[in-house]
Amino acid sequence: TSYYEVIIKDCPYTQLFIPNSFTPNGDNHNDFFFVHGQDKDEVIYFVIFNRWGQRIYEVYNNTPWDGKGHQIGTYTYLIKILNKHFTGTVDLIK
Repeated sequence: TSYYEVIIKDCPYTQLFIPNSFTPNGDNHNDFFFVHGQDKDEVIYFVIFNRWGQRIYEVYNNTPWDGKGHQIGTYTYLIKILNKHFTGTVDLIK
C-alpha cells in the first residue's frame, strides 16, 4: 500500500471578491453591494462615488450599500483593506 501526505497552508494573499454589479430590487438576490471573501472583515474604508465624482456612500467597515435613492448606472468604488487599496466600478441595475 501507499499513501500521500497533503499539507494545506493558509494563503498569504488577500482573498476577496468584489462584485461588478448588483440589483437592489427587493428580491433578496444581489440586493446589496459589499466585499465578499475570506478577508471581508478586514475592510477599513469603503466609499462609493457617482459619475460626477461626488462621494455618495462612505463607511469604515464592510457595511453593504443598498443603492437606495440612486439611479441605474455605473459607480466608482474605493476599498481599503489592511495596507491595500482596491478601486473599480460597480453597475447598479434595477
